[in-house]
Parts: sequence; C-alpha cells; structure tokens
Amino acid sequence: MHKMPLKLPATMWKRNLPEEEIFNSTLNTSNVKETDKFITLLDEAAVSYRNDCLELADVMYKEAKKCLTARVDSSTHTKGMHLVDSIILKIPRDSSRLVWALKTRGDFNYQSGSFEFASRDYEIFLEACAKGNSEVGVCCQVYGRLTICMYMTKQQIKSRKYLIEYQKCRSKLSFEILQGQVFAELDDHIKTFEPLVNNMECIVAPAISESLYFLTPYNGFNGSSEIPLTSAACGYRNDSVYAKSTIPQGAVLFVEEHFYQPVKFPFLRCENCRHYTTLFYTCLECRYKCYCSLLCMEIDKPFHQYECEGYMQLSLIFLDAANIFRLFLRILFLLNDHVFHRKIFHKLKTGGQVLNAIYHMLGSTMLFGTRYLGLIRNKPSYGSLSSIQYSTVITTAFRLTIFIEKKTNIMETFLNKLSISNKQKMIVVGALLMRLHSNILLNSFDIEYVGYLTNFSLLNGPQPDVPKYINPIRGLVEDIYEFYNIDVEKDINERNDDIIKCETPVSRAASAILNWNHIKNCTPIDDILSIFKDNIIMMYFNPELSSKQLEEKRAQDPEIINGYLAQLGSDESRFEFVKGCADLFHKHFTDYFLPMFEFHPHLSEVITLYCPTLRRFKHSCVPNVQVMVLNNGVVIGKSLREINENEELNIAFKAHYLMHTRPERKNFLKIFNTKCNCKSCQLVEIGESTNIRLAIKCDKCKDLVITPAHKSCSECQTLYADLLAKYCSTIRLLEKQLEAATESNGGENKEREVYVLQTILLRQAKRCFTQQNEISVNIELQYAHFLALKNFAQQSYDLLMEVKEKILKYYPERIIWFTFYAFILETIKVLLHYNLEKLNYCTLSKDALLNLCRLGIYIIKGQKETFEFYEKFDTHGIILLEDLKRFFIWKKRIICEGTFFEF
Repeated sequence: MHKMPLKLPATMWKRNLPEEEIFNSTLNTSNVKETDKFITLLDEAAVSYRNDCLELADVMYKEAKKCLTARVDSSTHTKGMHLVDSIILKIPRDSSRLVWALKTRGDFNYQSGSFEFASRDYEIFLEACAKGNSEVGVCCQVYGRLTICMYMTKQQIKSRKYLIEYQKCRSKLSFEILQGQVFAELDDHIKTFEPLVNNMECIVAPAISESLYFLTPYNGFNGSSEIPLTSAACGYRNDSVYAKSTIPQGAVLFVEEHFYQPVKFPFLRCENCRHYTTLFYTCLECRYKCYCSLLCMEIDKPFHQYECEGYMQLSLIFLDAANIFRLFLRILFLLNDHVFHRKIFHKLKTGGQVLNAIYHMLGSTMLFGTRYLGLIRNKPSYGSLSSIQYSTVITTAFRLTIFIEKKTNIMETFLNKLSISNKQKMIVVGALLMRLHSNILLNSFDIEYVGYLTNFSLLNGPQPDVPKYINPIRGLVEDIYEFYNIDVEKDINERNDDIIKCETPVSRAASAILNWNHIKNCTPIDDILSIFKDNIIMMYFNPELSSKQLEEKRAQDPEIINGYLAQLGSDESRFEFVKGCADLFHKHFTDYFLPMFEFHPHLSEVITLYCPTLRRFKHSCVPNVQVMVLNNGVVIGKSLREINENEELNIAFKAHYLMHTRPERKNFLKIFNTKCNCKSCQLVEIGESTNIRLAIKCDKCKDLVITPAHKSCSECQTLYADLLAKYCSTIRLLEKQLEAATESNGGENKEREVYVLQTILLRQAKRCFTQQNEISVNIELQYAHFLALKNFAQQSYDLLMEVKEKILKYYPERIIWFTFYAFILETIKVLLHYNLEKLNYCTLSKDALLNLCRLGIYIIKGQKETFEFYEKFDTHGIILLEDLKRFFIWKKRIICEGTFFEF
C-alpha cells in the first residue's frame, strides 16, 4: 500500500513542526476517503479469498483422502500429507475439513510415535472444534490419545487434565461404541498408568500470562556516561566510541535489551516463543500469524486479538507495519495502566495537550516498561530521515490510524479515559505512531543471525559416540592398494579420466561438501515480504506468470514497478490495482513460502535490532568488539582481543574480513554510503585470505591459480565463475556415485568401491582446487575420516597432520573451532578408540598417539573457551567436559602404560 499514490503533505515540509500538526494536515476528507476505500477493497478481497478457500477445501479433502489410502512410505501418501498440511495452514476454522486435517495429521504422528507433535495437533483440533459441533466420539478418542501423549512426554499435569475429560466423554458414549477397537486399545494403554495419574497431587497449572515490563540490566555499568549502557571503560567523542583505559580480551563493553523483528521467511519461527519449528499452525482466525502450539497461541492472544483483523485483510502486511503495530499496542497497555488514569487527562481538550502531558510525565517519572515507553519519550530527529523514510513514516502512521479507528476497538479500550473528541484521539494515535516509527528507524539496524556455534559436519546425520563404533573390519594393514587389490592405472587413473570426460551437468544442491562453507555472501538486506509483494505486483502485470516463477523474479528492480505505479493516474486504476494485488497475495502466500521452508531449512535469518547504544559504534571489517544476541534476548558486546587505551572500538556489520571478500564488503558498505579504511581494506585485494581460500586451478594453463579477485585466467581468459561451476559439477557427480556405492549391498566389493571413489574424489580436489581451498580441505578431512574408520591409522594420521598445518596457515582459528577442528576431533576420537581400547588394532606409535591426544585436548579446550565467550556454555559444554575427561584418561594411558606399546 505504500506504493499506492496517496495525497499526503510534501516531504519538504518543515520537519521540526510538532507531530500533531503534521498529522492533522493529513486528516483531510480526500485522504480519509481514499484510505477507507483501500481498506474496503482489502476486506472484499479477504472475504472473497475465504469463500474460495471453503470451496478449495472440498477439492483438497477429496484428493488427500484418495492419496492417504496408499502405502505410508509411498510418494502418493506423502503428497496426501502435504495436502493435509496445506489445509491446516489456510482453510478457515468453520470448515469441517480443517478439523479433519488436524485429526488426520495427529493420528499419523500418534501412530508414528511422535507424541509431542501428535499432542500439538490434537490440542489445536480441540480448539478448532470449540465453536463447532464435533462428534462426542471423535473428541473422546482425541482426549484419550492426548492423555497418552502427555504421559509419554512426561507432562503429568496435562495428562491428568485430559484423562478427566476422556472419562467425561466416555460416560456419554454407548456400550456398542466403547466395544470398538479404538477405545479398547485406548483403555488398554491408559489403564497401565491411570493409577499413577489419578493419585497425583492436584497441582494447579500456572496461569498463562506475559509480563509487559522488562528492566535493562544496569549492574556494573556507568549510568551517567554519555552512552548509558556501556561500560565505564568506554568513552564517546568525535562520533566514535573509544577505550578510556586498557580493556582485556573478553570484557563486556555494553549490555542492551532490544526490540527485534525477524525479517524471515514465514513459518521458520513461532511468532510468540521465536523457536524454530517444523510443525506449525496459523491463527485460526486470520490464518497468517504463525505459532508452534496452542499454548503459544493463547499466550499471544492478549495482543493478537487487536491485530488479527489487520492480518486477515492484509493491512499490516501490506504496510510492513506488523512490528510497529505490536510495539504500539505494548505502549498503549503501559499508558493505559500508568499514565491515563491521572486526573489531568480528564481536563485536556486537544490531542496536542494530551501528547504534551504524556511526554512531560515520561520525562519526569520512572515508570515500568521504560524500554518501550522510551520509544516515544524523546522526539526523534526527523531531519536525519531520508525523504523516502520520512514519507513512509507519515504514510504508515496515517493508514494505521485509519485502520485502528475503522477496524478495531483500540480507541475505546485504551483511550476511553480521555475526554477529547474522536478526531483528537486519532491525532494522538497518529503522532505517537510517527514518533515510534521514526525512533525505530533511527536506532535500528539489521544483522544476519546464523548462530555462532554451529557444528558443521561432512557426514550425513550426527556423529556417533566413539564407544558405539563397530569394530573395524581389518587389523594391521600397511599397503591399502595391496589390501583392496587395486590396479592404480585401471581402477583409479582411467576411471578418473572417464569421470572428467562426463559432460552431464550435475546440480550442487544437497551436497554435503559443496554446501559446507563459512563464507556468507555479503548481500544487501532485503525485507522478504517486500520482495514478495514486488513479485505479486509483477505477477499482476503478467497474469501468465506462474507461482513457481516467483522465486526466479525476486531480483526484479522495484524502480520499474514504482515507475509504473506513478502512471496510475485515475482512482479506478489504483483501486483495481490494490484489489488485484490483494487477491494474488492471498492466493500465493502459502504456495510461495512453504516450499522455501521445505527446501531451504537452513536459511540464515536477518533480524532488525533496536539498540540505540550499539548505533554509536562505527564499522570496521577488522572489528575489535563482537556483538552477540543471547538466548535471553539481550544484546552484548565483548572485546575480541586486548584493546589499548584511546583505541577506537568498532563492530563489523555484515562485512567481515574473515568471511567476506573485498568486493562483497565494498558493495555492501556502499549501500550505507560508507567506505571502510580498516587495515584489511588497505591491503592488496589479491593477497587477502578470503581470496586465497577460494582459489582454484585453471585446467588449461598448467595449474595457473585463479581467485575471485582475478575474475578470470590471465592466460586463456576462462572465467573464474564458469570454471568453479564446472569443478563443482564434477565433485557432485562423484558424490552421487559415492552415495550410490555406500547404499548398495556389496560386502567387500562395496567397501573397495567406496575406497576407489574416495580416492578419485581426493584426486579431483587436488587437480581442481588449491590446497588451501575449503572444498579441498573438506574432501581431505572426509578421506582421513574414512581411513580412520577402516583403521588405516597411519595414513589417516599423516593426512590429519598435513591438514592441520594447512588450515593454521590460511584460516584464523576463530572460524575453525567448530568447523574444521570439529571434524578433526571426531577423526581423532576414532583413531584413539581403536588404538587404545581395541588392543588388536593398535597400529600407531606412542609419539603419534600422544600428538593426537594433545591436539584433541587443545581443540576441546578451545571450543570450551569459545562457548564461554559466547555465553552459551550449556548442554554442549557438558559434552565437551565429558570429551575432555576421556582424553585425559587416554593421555594418562599413553604416558604411564609404556609396556602397552611394542615399538
């Protein structure tokens, strides 16, 4: 809707005027009527879509039932379950097909033993049935299964609750129904634990509530400094933060609680608890707000009840105002509880007087919820906003105010204590929204949140614990080729040449090696929903464009769309445009985003943080302060190294010398009109470590090295990107053959085939990539792990030591603790387990074993320190301590039990 022409005051108006005066000028009859028309059009589109969904539900229901008759492990049955998922996400709650789908998926999860997922489906089923007339027998069965699910997931209080409901429903059923197989099985299961549940003490479950008030942790910080939430060791001058004294490594420099809005693909996180979920539900009314469980729905209800209509008819989505609206609701709750009850507000007659009274009270009184009220306490510097931002602030505030007045009871609920007229209340609302939105824009920034401590693995699935490894097939073997009876020329060289000649391109998707990297493209941050709306508009202009092409059109230049919109002179053309976009958005929303969740489950998330303190820090590609978002929602900054007195403190904002190449950093910072002069950006680009780590060899020019900085071969002009794509296709082809060999049932021949392919893969890596290239390193580590599992211990050890020296030379330790080092540690565990726990398989010397043991202890201690640095020393830390204990035992055996070795 922001892109729809609206008759608003020009952006060159004096921005220092009071917000109420600026907003009052927008409340002319023409603007109000136009926005009323937009809202009406969105309402009509929502009603039309709802009716279409009711008809679609019957079609999807019939198709799903047909598919679900197939075998459970068949593709047809999977298709049926996808249809069930779609019904659960989009079909209105008054459709009987929704409760059928919830019951069907719940039964599927129950039969599969997924009791937690089944319980969620069943609870949403009961909620969906609350306003309808569901059969008592069906509800009784659900109560019985919920009783079992809750007991199996150790939720005894809920198990008792549903047991009581089950017994109530059961008493209403006839004897014939209770003799059926379903109830016989339920009774048989329940009676095994019913006495335990019935004899539980009656513990009242805590009421569902959410605290509206959060206090910023000031402990240990100088509240009177120029930046209130920074350490007393930090100063501020010449628009820069600097160290007042020497700061040790790992010192906390600031702590700030923040507001944040994830810019994400929908369905990745629960809107309430923010946790990732693979089983999700949408609000049963609006069908757009996403939750992971009924509990989260109920916790969010006090706020969502006021915004549900805005999601249902797309106002909040089209305005990109969901976060602004939610923060505004929190502020209204606080003002209603702590400000509007004052007698002074009964005497005020204008919106301006009310606003001045609010600002005065917030400036002179310390109230609960100050981190929210702070968003409206101080008048923002409107002059610091760009023209587009300023126009967006006014447009958003105006349209949200009209939406609030027309579609919600917010004014009656929160502003009923004010004696001013309805128009003056609208001025109060609009002015507060302007101030709120501006402060958010001026004190927020986006970060890419991927999790700091991800443990990457080159193998599919989790690594097994060492004691669970099966015994290796062979004992003492020195010559691998002799053992496998391999003819190097025939089995390795000729087959390698045949693979190179293969011209069939292979996608690199789903590659365990090619998709493993720590290099994140330093791309501009885009609002995913805005991109989607731009694509919807393009689809409106080109009706033949299929929904599957939307993803391919994401890069469409929005300026083209804006230019087209500017030509929509008549009201009818603009109104038709709004209606068409709303129809398409409803129709393709789920179809567009759900496949992204299914096929890109590890998408990084961009989060918008509101942190005024952090905004004071300048950028450097070589930062000395690490910014972290902790699990409790607090943003902290820690010193990455010792920082000298008077040294400037800097953070990296998605442009880091360890992870991004020079062009990536330069292009990204250009968006913010920033040119970095850090020591990394002053080096010769070709010599940067990020370029060296991505280097490949030219296959035509005697192994001439090419990096992204070169862009092409200096001799034959072959493009870097084309050559890399070719090499990756070959690697993926080998991976597919390796996967097929691993899954086959060939006994010794299978093992020989796997070894041959592993060797060819290693040779290809050395032929195509430089020794420091991360793809080459990954393949070498995979090869070393395979050798270790088969107890070719000396060969594995030699390769590990070679890789260790290589990565220490070209990769900073800060980025390898949980990548290369994590995989090396797993291989070390295998080698030490076989050589120290299985006496018949000891093939390494005492010195080699001691080297491995010391390296393992070094890695574990480094990981432990890193966990502690990031304040995440939790269950992972416990695992590390267990590993450390095991390595100390192994080290003692190596040193003290000299008679164990016969070398």
